[in-house]
Amino acid sequence: MPAAIGALNLGFTMSAGDAAPEHATHIFIGKISKFDFERRKQHWLTLVAAAKLKGQVALIDYTDHHLIAGSLLSSFYLEVLPLIDIIIVPTHHLKSSLEIDSAITQPIFVIEEPIECSLIPPTVRSIPERRDATLWFGHESNLPFLLHFLQRWPESAPRQLHIIGSNKALELLNNSGVTAPTPIDITFHEWTVTKVEEVSRIVSTCIIPSATSSYKSFASANRLVTSLSLGLPTLASLIPSYSEFSQFFCELDAGYDEHFFTFPENFHVDIEHFQQDVLARFSQEKIAHEWAALFSKSMVRI
Repeated sequence: MPAAIGALNLGFTMSAGDAAPEHATHIFIGKISKFDFERRKQHWLTLVAAAKLKGQVALIDYTDHHLIAGSLLSSFYLEVLPLIDIIIVPTHHLKSSLEIDSAITQPIFVIEEPIECSLIPPTVRSIPERRDATLWFGHESNLPFLLHFLQRWPESAPRQLHIIGSNKALELLNNSGVTAPTPIDITFHEWTVTKVEEVSRIVSTCIIPSATSSYKSFASANRLVTSLSLGLPTLASLIPSYSEFSQFFCELDAGYDEHFFTFPENFHVDIEHFQQDVLARFSQEKIAHEWAALFSKSMVRI
């Protein structure tokens, strides 16, 4: 975790879990779990409130726009944000949305999500079964966008679809009842970084459908960056965090879907440019350095 690496590089000592040492100077809230949420939620809120009384600096990594998501976790963020000293978000679009909220007065910093997978140069998948396969990966909350795309699967799109996600995603897929206009062979894999890299070598493209009208439009560029890092021509919805990279992928629903699947290798040169000129921006080392710089600022109370 780059935030932890950044803190350790500054000489911080760290602990993790549902409790904070009395002598702690900072309390950091990362992504929270749905496990036993209702009971743990109140414990977390009490912990943060106590930290404030002791003068500890409270930081939160606000990676999704929970305030407008209407999800199980939303209630925690609504209650905890007033107690927070510093908010960290992965995109400028999300920062802008929070800045127009009159209830939020804390400083907000953008630290992008790092790339976790290896760099794989784009290659022509000449073996027929590879040529006729595409990849989707992501959190189950993104699955409805894939299901919508399946219902209008392009004629030129591959007949093999590899899905990498959680067991919850598999359950949602099996219960969806969605059918495609042409037969598709779907293979499901449980998510790991290693599995994403492994499957990327046996497909020719990647698809990332989304919706610009949902809270998911505030998502980071992480999935797109991952796909391009793996050397995969990518068909993706143009959410705000993807817009600066529009030259490196094909915009879904812009009228080029059929052409994209027919000639994915046309994107190989663009992907090479991305890997050479842009990818270093998302390295673990760079992002850890940005976290360290933020923790340094927090020690003098922004």
